[in-house]
Amino acid sequence: MKAIKLPESFSSNIFLQISVGFAIMCFGIFLLGVINQLNFFTASIWLLLLIITGWKSLLDSLKNNLFKKQHKTTIKPFSIFLIITVIILASVNLITVTSPFPLGFDSLTLYMNIPKLVSNNGGLIEVLYPYNWSLIVSLGYVIFESNAVALHLGSVSSILLIFLIFKIARNYVSTDWAIFSAVLFYTLPLIVWPSSIEIKTDLSLFLIMLTVLHIIIEFYFRNQNSQVENSSNSIVDNESKLWLIAGILVGFSLGIKYTSLIAVLGLIVFLFYFYCGKFVAFASLLAIIVFIFIFNLYTFADLSFSNIEIFSLILVLAVVALFFIFLAKKNGRISTKKPLKLIFILMIGSGVALLPWGIKNTVDSNSLNISELLKKTESLSAKFNIELNHFPKHELFSPILTQVLNKNDNVSDVNQNNLDIYTAKKEEIKRYLGYEGGFMRFLSLPYDLTNKVNVDLFSTDISFLFLAFIPLILFGHQRARLLPVLISISSLVVWFSLCFWSAHNPDNSLSVYEINEILMNKNYGFASDFSGHFASVYSTLIYPFLLLGSYIAPLYLLLSFDSDIASITGVLVFSALCYLLFKNVLLKKLNLKSKSLLLYVVTCFVFWLILSSGIPWYGIIGFGLLPLILAVFFFTNQNSIFQNSQIIKGISFSFIFIWIFILLLFRLSPLLMGKTQNPESTDFRNLFLNSSALYASGQITEIKAFNTAFNLETRKIIHELNKNKNTKILNVGTLFAFFIEENDKRIYNDNQLDYFSTLWTSSEFNKITTTHGLKQQGYDYILIDLEAHTLDVTPDQTLVKKVIELFDYLNENPYVELIATDRLLVHPQGDKQIMLNGNVVKAKYDVFGYETIERGKTALFKINF
Repeated sequence: MKAIKLPESFSSNIFLQISVGFAIMCFGIFLLGVINQLNFFTASIWLLLLIITGWKSLLDSLKNNLFKKQHKTTIKPFSIFLIITVIILASVNLITVTSPFPLGFDSLTLYMNIPKLVSNNGGLIEVLYPYNWSLIVSLGYVIFESNAVALHLGSVSSILLIFLIFKIARNYVSTDWAIFSAVLFYTLPLIVWPSSIEIKTDLSLFLIMLTVLHIIIEFYFRNQNSQVENSSNSIVDNESKLWLIAGILVGFSLGIKYTSLIAVLGLIVFLFYFYCGKFVAFASLLAIIVFIFIFNLYTFADLSFSNIEIFSLILVLAVVALFFIFLAKKNGRISTKKPLKLIFILMIGSGVALLPWGIKNTVDSNSLNISELLKKTESLSAKFNIELNHFPKHELFSPILTQVLNKNDNVSDVNQNNLDIYTAKKEEIKRYLGYEGGFMRFLSLPYDLTNKVNVDLFSTDISFLFLAFIPLILFGHQRARLLPVLISISSLVVWFSLCFWSAHNPDNSLSVYEINEILMNKNYGFASDFSGHFASVYSTLIYPFLLLGSYIAPLYLLLSFDSDIASITGVLVFSALCYLLFKNVLLKKLNLKSKSLLLYVVTCFVFWLILSSGIPWYGIIGFGLLPLILAVFFFTNQNSIFQNSQIIKGISFSFIFIWIFILLLFRLSPLLMGKTQNPESTDFRNLFLNSSALYASGQITEIKAFNTAFNLETRKIIHELNKNKNTKILNVGTLFAFFIEENDKRIYNDNQLDYFSTLWTSSEFNKITTTHGLKQQGYDYILIDLEAHTLDVTPDQTLVKKVIELFDYLNENPYVELIATDRLLVHPQGDKQIMLNGNVVKAKYDVFGYETIERGKTALFKINF
C-alpha cells in the first residue's frame, strides 16, 4: 500500500492489507501452478517471502487497529449477550470445520475438490474458469497435507467478515448497533452453513467486495473534504489510486466467483449517484441492464428471450434511461466525466487481475472466451468433463445427443418432441425461484425464501430477515398518518394473499376448501408428531389470506403470465413503485452516506433478481448487509417509530432475543437432527459427527476417521473406483468426487440425467444399444445417488421420470454388474439375517428386490460390454 503512496489511513487499513495480501498470495500460487511446480518447498518459500516483505506493515496495522488507545465506550448488557452468542457460534463452527474431510455436497464435489486436485497435480487443472480462492485453500494440502487446515483456509472469511461488518457499521451507528449488525449477520443460517458445513467461496468473495465497499465509504464520507477533491499535483490522484486498487480486488473477486459481478455493478451505480445524483444513477442502472442483455450475461439465470423481445426491452430501457438523463440535465447534474474516468480505472485494475487467467484460458481453448473465463456455476458437468468431447461418438447418436455431449445449452434447433428430456436447468436452477409463471416468481420470493417454500435447505434459510422490515414499511416515519399506513397495510395484505396462493395453489386449480384439506392431511414425515399439531393452527391463520387470494385470483393470473420479458419489466416497475412510495418516508432527512448505502444494497438485489435465479447465496452481499440496513433505517433513525415508541422497541428486542435463542438451540442441536433416514436407530447425543469430533480432539487419524464415518459398502465403492485410474465414471448426483483420484479427468456428472435420458431415448429404450453407447463414450462405471429423485420439485416430476428410466435400464440388465451398494433389502437369497418386525429375515445389499430394510444412499454399477 505504501508503494503507491496512498494516505496513511488506507495504507494501514488491515482489511485492505489482508485482501491485497490474499490477491498477491494467489498470484504467486498461480505462477507456480502454471509451471507445475506447486509443491511443499516452492509454496513454503513463497509464503516465507510474503511474510518477510509484509510483516512490518501488518504489525503496524495491528498496532493501529488493535493496540491504539480507544475512546471510552460503554457497552449495553444486550450487546454483551450478542458478543457471547457470536463467540459460541464461531467456536462451534470452527470445531465443525476441524474435520478429516469436507462434509457438504458442494464442498466434496467442487470447492474443496479443486484445491485437492491442484495439490495432487502439482499445478493448475484444466478448467477454463478461474478459481482464485481454491488456489489459496490448496495450501492446506500442499504444505500441511491436512484436510482440516484446508477447510479452515476456506472458512477464514466468515470470521473476518464479523469484524469487517462491525467496522463498516461504525460509520453509521453506535457501537452497540454495530455489534448488533455484525452478530445478526453471523446468525443467519445462510451464513452459518458455509461457515461450518458447506465450505464455499461465496463468503470469500463477500469479504473482498465488502473490503472494496469499506475503503470507498471511508474515502468518500469519512475523509470527504480532504481527499475527494484532488489536493495533490501528482498525475494520479488519491481517488484514482483508490479505484485502481478497488479494480484489482474486483478482478481478484471475479476470479473467485462470477457472482461478484453483482457487487461490481452496484459500485458503478454508486459512483454515478455520488457525482451526478439520483437521475443519472437510475439511468446507469438501466444502461447496465441493457449491457447485460446485449452481452448475454444472464445465461445462468432462469430467463429466456426471443431476439425481438431482447430488442424491444433494450429499446424501452434505453428510452427510459435517456429520459432520466434529460431530468438530470434539467437539474444541472449531468457531468459524467469523473465517474466514467473512475469506472475506466476500475476496469483496468480488474483486467490486470484477470489477465493471468485470460492468458491461460486462451492457451487452453485456443481462443479468449470471456463468458467461459467468468463462468462458474453449480453445474458440475461443464467443469470436470474435460476429456469427454475427445471420446469417439457412435453413429447411433441423434443430433440432440450430440448437442448434450458438446454441453451446448441452446436446444432451440432440436426437434420439439425431444425437449422434455433436456430439463436439467429447470430441475436444478429454476427450483430456487419457483415454478410459478412470470413476475409472480419474483414477487413471492421474499415469502418463499423466509418459509423455504421452493427449496427446503439450511443453506437457503435467510431467517425472518424480511419480516423484520414490515414495521419499517408500515411505520417508516415518526408521525404515522392514517392514509399512508392504510395503504401500506392493504398492500401487505394483498401481497401476503398472493404469496399464500402462490405457495399452496401455484397453478390456480384448487379451491380454498381443497387447499385447507391438503394442509390438514399433509404428511410431515419424521416431523409429523411435532408439525402435525400446528397444521390446524396454520390453516386457520392463513385462511383469510387464502380467501382473499381466491377473490384476487385474476390478479394472480395476470402476474403469473409466463413471459420472462414481463418478469423483468415487473421487477423494474415494482422497484420504481417502491421508491415512489417510500422516498418521502424511509429516505426523508437521511444524509448522503446512508442513502448511498441503501442504493448500493437495493441495486445489488435488483441485479441478483435478474442474474441469479433466486439462489440465495448468490445474493450474499445484499443479504449480508440487510442487518446493517435494518439498524440504520429502523433502530437508529430518529424518524423511526422504534425511537418514539417504547412498545415497539420492547417487542423488537424481544423478537431479536427469541430469534437468537432459537438459532443457538438449533446450532447446538445434533448435526444429524432432521437429516437421518432412520431416526429410530440414530444416536442423537453427539453435537458433531462422531468421527469429526474424535479427529478434532486428536484421538484418531484422518484414515481412522474415514473408516469410522463410511460403512464397509461405501468404502468398497471408493476402493473399486480408485483401482484403475484409466476408467471413466458416469456420476449421477453422488458426492464421492473428492475421494476419487483424478476425478477431474475421469468423471462426467450427469446429476439431472439429461445425458443418460438423451442416450436412452435416442437408442429407442434398448439396453444393448444404450450400453454400447456408454462404452463407446468410454464409460466403465455408473455411480448413482439412490435418492437423486428426491431433489425433484418440478410440477411434472421430470427428474423422477428420468430416474425411473435409469432404473429400468439397470434392472435385470446382463451388461451391467452391481459392484456395491449400501441399500439393504429383504432377499430370499440374502447372505445376512436381520431382525425385522419381530421376525428373522434374510437380507442382502442390493438395489432391486423386496422390502427395504435400510434405504441406503449409493450404488456402483460396472459396465461389462
